[in-house]
Amino acid sequence: NTLATTQANSERPEAIHAPDPVKTKPAAATKAVSNLPEDSALRRHYLQSQEAEQSADRSSAGKSKEPVVEEISIPVSTKTDIPVEKELKRDVIQQLVAETEATMPPRPTDSTLKRHYDTQLMSVVLSKLQASN
Repeated sequence: NTLATTQANSERPEAIHAPDPVKTKPAAATKAVSNLPEDSALRRHYLQSQEAEQSADRSSAGKSKEPVVEEISIPVSTKTDIPVEKELKRDVIQQLVAETEATMPPRPTDSTLKRHYDTQLMSVVLSKLQASN
């Protein structure tokens, strides 16, 4: 047993050579590469986007390039005199918020809808304040 291992160690190991690199020809393109996504949802959105772009191009081709001018009319309610003192100013603003909330639908419970409601409310109050100046 020990004789076999000494003979194996004394034998000269064969040199290990790396394999020769495989030479291949470059692949020729056989068909055009499509930009159409393979996923069904992505494909649907991609096709809808393409259709929207094409219809926008078609609709804008027939229109003239003159600018559209619209008059923006903000209904001016009774003028509100805003006091200079902080406390009175706060009271007037709170009164405007309360009056505006009374004309709007109930405040939603959903956080996103609530945020939009608050933004719309503040926008109306600000426009009333600016109209009174």
